[in-house]
Order: sequence, then C-alpha cells, then structure tokens
Amino acid sequence: MPSTVGVRFNINYELFSEKEKTITVKDCDAYQKNSMHYFTNTRLSISQKNINLITTDKGKVSFSYSSGRQDLTGGVMLSSVTLKDHQNVQIDSYELNYNYFNKKPLYYNITATEVSCGGDKNCNRLKLLSINNNGSAFRAFEYEESTLLPPRDSPHIDHWGYANGYRYQYGANGHRAYSSLIPEVNIIENSTPVATFEGVDKSSHFDATKAYALNKVIFPTGGYQKLVYEPHTQSGGLRIFQVLLSDGTSEWTDREYTYEEAETYSRPKYHYYLDTYSSDTECFYAWCETTECKVEYILRKSQSLTHLYDLGGVHVGYGRVTEALADGGEIVQEFYNFSDRPDSAPSPVTSYKYKEGPIYMTYFEGNLDPNGLPFAPYTSYAWERGNLADIYYKNASGKTIRHIHNDYNFDLSEEFNISSWVIDLNTKFDNEWHLVYAAKYDVVIKPFSVQQSIVSDYDQDNTNSISTTTAYTYNTQYPSLVSEVLQTLADGTELKTTFKYPKDYNISSLPTSPPVRSGAIKSLGVNNSIATPLEVVYYKKGPSETSFAVVGAKLTTYKKYGGNVSRALPFEEYQLLIQNPISDFQSSAISTTTGDLTWDSRYKKMAEYTYDPNDGQVISIVGEDETEVGYTWTAEGRMASEIVNPSSNAFSTTYTHEPMVGLKQVEDLNGKIRTYEYDHMNRLKLIKNNDGHITTRYRYHQKNELGIDATFTSSRDFAEVGQSISFTATGADPVVGKNQYYWDFKDNTVVEDDKYISHSYSATGTYNVTLTLLNPEYETVQFSKQIKVYQPMEIGLCVDGPAEIDICGTNNPTYGTCTSSGNTSITYVKVSSLTKGCNGPYTYEWHYQRPNSSTWYILFGSSNTVQFPEQLVSGYYTIRCTVTDSCGTEAQGSATTLVRYYQSDADCGGAIQK
Repeated sequence: MPSTVGVRFNINYELFSEKEKTITVKDCDAYQKNSMHYFTNTRLSISQKNINLITTDKGKVSFSYSSGRQDLTGGVMLSSVTLKDHQNVQIDSYELNYNYFNKKPLYYNITATEVSCGGDKNCNRLKLLSINNNGSAFRAFEYEESTLLPPRDSPHIDHWGYANGYRYQYGANGHRAYSSLIPEVNIIENSTPVATFEGVDKSSHFDATKAYALNKVIFPTGGYQKLVYEPHTQSGGLRIFQVLLSDGTSEWTDREYTYEEAETYSRPKYHYYLDTYSSDTECFYAWCETTECKVEYILRKSQSLTHLYDLGGVHVGYGRVTEALADGGEIVQEFYNFSDRPDSAPSPVTSYKYKEGPIYMTYFEGNLDPNGLPFAPYTSYAWERGNLADIYYKNASGKTIRHIHNDYNFDLSEEFNISSWVIDLNTKFDNEWHLVYAAKYDVVIKPFSVQQSIVSDYDQDNTNSISTTTAYTYNTQYPSLVSEVLQTLADGTELKTTFKYPKDYNISSLPTSPPVRSGAIKSLGVNNSIATPLEVVYYKKGPSETSFAVVGAKLTTYKKYGGNVSRALPFEEYQLLIQNPISDFQSSAISTTTGDLTWDSRYKKMAEYTYDPNDGQVISIVGEDETEVGYTWTAEGRMASEIVNPSSNAFSTTYTHEPMVGLKQVEDLNGKIRTYEYDHMNRLKLIKNNDGHITTRYRYHQKNELGIDATFTSSRDFAEVGQSISFTATGADPVVGKNQYYWDFKDNTVVEDDKYISHSYSATGTYNVTLTLLNPEYETVQFSKQIKVYQPMEIGLCVDGPAEIDICGTNNPTYGTCTSSGNTSITYVKVSSLTKGCNGPYTYEWHYQRPNSSTWYILFGSSNTVQFPEQLVSGYYTIRCTVTDSCGTEAQGSATTLVRYYQSDADCGGAIQK
C-alpha cells in the first residue's frame, strides 16, 4: 500500500541553561562581591497519536494502552498486542510490563536548592521490565543502575549533555556548597593564576554516562545477551565494546569492537569576558564609596561554544572499526576520515589583539581585511568523510575471505557554501587588549555519489578470488537519481536494472487536458516529484551473449486527483509475467498520437488503488484476484483505526493537521468549522469559529524580551547616481500587533511603506539609511545601514603605438595620442580616462568590429590595455571596452576612428579594399 500515513510520537524535552555575572568592588574602604544568576528552562511537549486496530480479511491486530505514567504528563504505555484470526479467535498475544528506575532520594537543582525526589515527573524514568507471550516469559531486560541518573534539572552533566555523577563540592556540614550549570573558570594573566571562579565539574564520568543504558536481554531458557560499554577516548558518550552471550551456565564473547583513528569533531569551549575599570564614586546595590574603587566583573554562560566541523553534529568519527567474532574471525570496516580527507588549513594562522568590547571581536586594532589575516580561510571537505570505504571479512587465521570496496564521486557540482568565523579567545593582557586566534571557515556542502561497489570472495588460502562489480549510472539531468545499476558476475554474466522516472517521459507535447495516466506523469514532472521510478526493468546477458534480454519488469501508473488532494497518487501496479527472457520488450511510453501511456501487453495488473478525494488517504485496494480491502482512518487522517471492507460508516468529526505545526481545523457533524492559527514560533495564536470570528487569542512575551525581531537588508551597499536600490525589512512577523515601517533615506525622503521599498539617489555621498519600526505591542526600534553613492563611470580610449597603418608598408605609421614610444610596431588600445563609479576592482572586456561589419570580435585581454591584432582589411576599426565596477554596474566606451588600415598602392598585393 502506498505510504500516506504519518506517525507521531510523544516528546517531552527540557533544556536548562544559566548565565552568571559576578561583580567585585575592591581597593576602597570596604570590599563587596555579588554574583547574579539567570536560569532558563525550555520545555516542549507534543501529544501522541496511538494506533488501536488493524483489520484485514484474514484477521486483526489490536493495541491496548495504559495511562497514568509518572514520568510524562499525559503519556501512555503500550500494554498489550493481540492477534486474532478472521473468526475473531485469539491466536497470539504479547504483554509488556513496566516499572521506574531508582532515583536519588535527595538532590540539588540548578538553583542550589535541596529537593526530595518523590513520585514527580522530574525524577522518574520509565523502563521496560519484560515482555510475555501468551502469559509466558518471552524476554526480560536489565539496565545499568549502579549509578543513578540525576533529575532533569540537575546541573551534573558533562560537556556533551551526558550525566557525570554527583560530583559536587561539599561544605563543612556535608551539604552541597555550590551548584551551577557553568563550569569552573581559572583566570591566568602573564602565566600567573590570578582568580578562580567556582563552577560545576563538567568532565565526563563513565559510570554516570552509562546510567540506565540497556545491559541485558534475558531469554526464557535462562540465557542472555549482554552489552558491555566503554567511553569514547576523545569525547563524552558511550560506544559498545563487547556483546556477550550466555546459555545460563557459561558466558562467552560473541563480538568485540575496536575503534581506531578517532577524529574529534566537536570541542566544547567556554568563553568568559573579564573587565576592570575604576570610578571615583561607585554605587553598588545602594552602597557607595567616594574614594576611587576598582570594579571587576566577569560574564560566564553554561552553554559552550561547540565547534562542529563535521558529520552533522557527530562529535567523534573513526577511521576503522574492527568487530571480532566468537569463531576467531573479524569484520573490519574502514571509513573515509579526517586523516585522508582533511580540510585545507589556513596558512598562516596568527594571533591578533583587539580592544575592550564585546567578546566576538567587534572592535579591532586597525583596518582588517576579512579575506586576509587574521581571517585566513579554512575550507571544509566534510561531505567526503564518514563514508564507508572498505569492509573486510576475515577468518580465524586472519585471512580475508570477502572484501567489499566502495568508490565515490566527490566531484559533482557544488550545491552550498557558507562562511563562518572560528575564534579562540584567551585572557587579556596589558590591561587593555585581548589575545585572539581567528580564522574564516568555508563550509562547503556538495553532493556525491557511489560510482561502484566491488565484492571479492577469496579461497581459504587468500590467493584466488572471484569478484562481482556493481556500477551505478546516474540520470544526466538529475545526477542524484540512479538510472542504471549494472552488476558484472565473476563468470562474465551481466545483470542490469534500469529505472525510468517521470521526467524521462516525453511530457512536453501533451495537450492541456491529457489522458489520466500521462496527465499524472506530467503533474509529477511539473511539481518536481521526480525521485520515484515509474518503471523498473531487469535485464540479463550471458558470458557468450552479445545483447541483453529482459527477464522481468514492474510498472506503477499514477492518477491526478483534484480538490483538496490536488496531486498525483499511485493508481495501478503492474508486473511483467513471462516464462523466458525476451528481446522484444516494449518499455512504457507516451503515445505521440493519442497522448496516452502505453506499455508492454505482457504486463499484468497486480493492484489498483482508490483514494478519498478530500484528503488523499487510501480507502480501498483491489488485488490481482479482485479481492477488495477497504481502509477507514482516524478523524485527523494520520492513523488507520480500522482496515475493513468498504462501508457507509464514517467518523462524523474531521481533524486537519499541518506537519510540524499542529491542529489546523476541526469540522463537526453539522459541517461547522473551527480553525486554529499559529505564530512564527508555531505557538497557538488564534481560535476562530465557523463565521471567522476570533473566540480565543493567545499572546506571548518572554521575560526581559528586547522587542521586535527584525532588521533590514539592501540589494547593494554601493550604488551610482540614479541606480535603484531595493531595501527589505527582514525578521519574523510579530506575534501580536502590526508593524509600521518608516524609511528615512537621509536625502530629505521619508516614506511610510511595507517591508519592501526601492530608492535611488540623485547626488553622490554617504547616506545612513534608517528604518523605524512601530508596533503597539512592543517598544519602537530603529535600524541603520550605510549606503555609498558614486558618480556613473565614463570611459575614454586612446591608442599607444601605430594608429594609421599602411598595409603596403610604404608609408610610415601615424601613432596614437597616448603613444609612449614612437618606434614600436605593436598597436595597443588603452583606457585613457575613467570617471570612477564604485570602488574597484574593475573588470574589462574588449571587442572590435571590422569595417562595414556588424560582428563583434573578441580582443583577448582583461586589463585596461589590450593588444590590437594586425589586419588585412582597409578601413576604420571600431573598438569597444566594457568596464564593470564593484557595484556590478557596467559602462561602455567605444571609438570608431582610433585605428585605420589603408593601402597606399592598390596593386601592392593581397590586400582587401573596402
């Protein structure tokens, strides 16, 4: 059946973070220190949808759930699965049994408050104890519980988010002396420790990291499978070290893993900002000193600046993983990794000083070039790493018995490129400067493809082998789609599979109202639904054969549905039924006469689908034996509650959802509709009744919210007089209220407009464009951007060298106006004058026309001077230079009388008179 069913899970996720500001006032008549902490708790909860019943003509499967979970608000537990035959007689059942992990009786939360863990959801974690089959033991489970997992709001986590045990510091009375999500910071100046700020220990702790991880799967016979873990050697987290097996009496190692050539891709780094200043009068929480005070403050945050350079967030990668088997053999997997696919490093990387200011290097010493030091660019080749290169299967003697090798093509066209800054901040020195290591990091994301896979099987001596090569050919128009798979066996037999996609059919000449099947193919192509093959054909060619023969094929037709569905869905499934290979197979195609889809007459229909025209859900399937199965869906159209023979019964309430957002519409049995609208953060904003009237409004404001989330961009930062510039206010729409936009272009033009506006300037200068945003729900905000306006370019041309040349060679040449030497024989054309537009660099393109010709010929040169080639045609040559400035604006200069060739004697031979 086509997959049109969405699956939803229950999610309850909390993220805690902390910011600390510590202020110290000293060198006065008194000394005072105060630390302020700010905590944030982000919680996300999504309700789940549970399937209850699956029914066919052969029987049914029912699912039962238990409520009252103590770890998840509103959560349920799958308690049993029951299977019945077509006579409603139970034939099998599974029962699931749960409990909760042990928890620490007392703990300290992120506010350093001692809390007792009771039956609350902050402390409880559900665990599956066992599964019974028809009332008898089927599987039981054990977990790592030697170390208890802390509650969800505990500060005791490592740099990567794993628990790291109750590694607090204790006071004299044995209680927790300090609690924080922020790690300890040591201030070092001139190689001397000067200050230590308390913080939580965020190093990894292996026993705590594996808390509640699955330890054993126990079988009814008393035997079990056991997982043994080990820590990553270069980062936090777990990896499997061994898989043990037991028959209930003895235990042995079934598999053991060895990890080599580890590369760490995420490096947690915690930045702090330390500053010192003096004041003659310093008031600090209503305490003032009239003498000069020295004030120090430090800002710290709990979340690290984690450098993720690879593998989409994976913090450690391996070049080789070896799986040792119980029989003495092993499986070795080798991956492309950083060592053989390294990034291009900057050369050189230097340190730079910057003045006091925000931590992310807002103020620099001098004028720095973003393309130069200290921003020497890295370039990432992450797309070439993490891919499986080789698999070796070895016997107990260490000899390879099978080898699989994969070749990739990493040289496909570039898809995406983005630059980011990598900045490492050390402490300040000289009481004025910070030391910074900086680099620009070009993250390049490119597609790649598997070119071929070679499988080699060896004899017991590892001396002879037979190999099977599987090569992949990709669609020329869409290189991510496989168009052909060719497998070459050791005896020379070739097996080929071809794939035909929607845009492989001739759909360009179809009429406006094409036949059903071909019209659906056109709809798929127009909507770029091109990745699903419509026809798959299987071929075979023997070692002594010269051509392929078809041995099988399958075809899927589509039908376009209108109304609310408005898309093409699978309509029919066909299979090629033949007894022997054939050479006269007719691939599916669109008829040039009828416009309909045609196919080989030996195809047989295997299934036909019917859909609900309102939501596109499958309502029936007719098989090859003409048996029809009907489907009824839950009200929101996401889960099938029953699968039965078609009937007139249906749910009277219909729910419409939007993926990743939520409930959008509810229609009751009377046809009354209630709609739900959401803001830009997918929070419920409005509920409207059937008449479109608002019945409920929700407004959200965060604590210490700064205001409207917006700024603006321009199509260019440099322009010429009269050149149009487009301005766009960016940022999400406000949750409530309506934005009003006031644009001040600083040339006596102020406009009230929408997000988008265009403007041009009539005079040169630097203009500080200002956008003012007004919203009754927020404070007024302003944003500014500098625009520089230049005069348009004007270009003049001249000749350096011979400008009038006698083709016969009798008369001396006449030289151009900017000739520097009167005895040169080469003609150069130069840009003699250029009124500057935007700042350079400029690019130059040169062309010329021969006398009485309309064709422009290229003069090869990219600077402001170009060599003019010798000619044989008499007459004046028109020369044109096109100059493009850094604003992307073009200007052209041309001259018709700069260069002239003539013949002093008509009979001097070979010349062409014009």
